[in-house]
Amino acid sequence: MSCVQISNILSVSEALGSMKFPYIYPDPESRRLRGAFAQDSGLGSEYILAGCGADELIDLIMRCVLGPGDKIVDCPPTFTMYEFDAAVNGALVVKGIITGSDMITCVGILLFHSIISDEVLLKILDLPILVVLDEAYIEFSGIESRMQWVKKHENLIVLRTFSKRAGMYKFGPNIKRLKVNMALVEERERLFQLLKEVLFLNPYPSHSNFILSEVISGMDAKKLKEDLAMMGVMIRDFNTKELKSCIRVYVGQ
Repeated sequence: MSCVQISNILSVSEALGSMKFPYIYPDPESRRLRGAFAQDSGLGSEYILAGCGADELIDLIMRCVLGPGDKIVDCPPTFTMYEFDAAVNGALVVKGIITGSDMITCVGILLFHSIISDEVLLKILDLPILVVLDEAYIEFSGIESRMQWVKKHENLIVLRTFSKRAGMYKFGPNIKRLKVNMALVEERERLFQLLKEVLFLNPYPSHSNFILSEVISGMDAKKLKEDLAMMGVMIRDFNTKELKSCIRVYVGQ
């Protein structure tokens, strides 16, 4: 264990030890946390719900809205928890985009990532359905958040994840945010160019903190993952229909 890790553990222990009422349950409404998020985002705290990660919020949304036989529209390849949570609630997943009256009659929730134009999003919000816009990777995309849109559109939910955002910032000794750390974005572009030079990979442009690459030229994605693991390089492969021959490479700093 490094000196930095030991120092962090001691700092956490001191913070926990200085709590005035450690035996009192925390505020179930997370009012202090939501207040801090409200100040940071410019949204009123009444528009903010805090959860234990986006996974929990996605689950809660579907529990509130879906029932057996209901449907959601999903646009694969995307976050696997959408389909998982839909199944938990007895709902069906329609993969791809449905247009016109079919969407209105069969869909309870429409899920999107942040890479969607304002024009298209506005048209979708005119439909009588719940729209969930997942902005988990918005800090890596260069796209402006639509958080403020929830004030005007009652059928819009915007998901954000602090774990991704916190990784984009550098913190000083006083835990004050100093500046956005764009090193990861620059590293992503450098890595993308390097992956393009690999003859058996076809990398796709990325707006997140990883790069998806199709494995081509007869190479096997799972075998490639195993071979790299033997060399101490950890990547991810997939066994889904849409991504069966793909790998995902995380962009580190």
